[in-house]
Amino acid sequence: MTRRQPARGRGRPRPRSVVARDQRVLELLAARPRTRAEIVAALGYQKQHVYLSLRRLALAGRVARASGADRPRTNVWMIVPDEGAPSQGEAT
Repeated sequence: MTRRQPARGRGRPRPRSVVARDQRVLELLAARPRTRAEIVAALGYQKQHVYLSLRRLALAGRVARASGADRPRTNVWMIVPDEGAPSQGEAT
């Protein structure tokens, strides 16, 4: 009887530069929610690369998009809090 190998992810592994870009976007959003344009301006990446990073992070459940409070037609991106982590209003 042979054992099945665990299925690996589709496609090739992401290049280190892409993984690093995703991490920098995530670190920037940890400070406060931002629009995509603010992320582009802060990090200097191309708009489409920032979009791809945000999409990957959203699919992984690490960031979410919401309408801005002061600008309802503008989307802001923010970190999704961990289930077990205390919220900002709770004492640690």
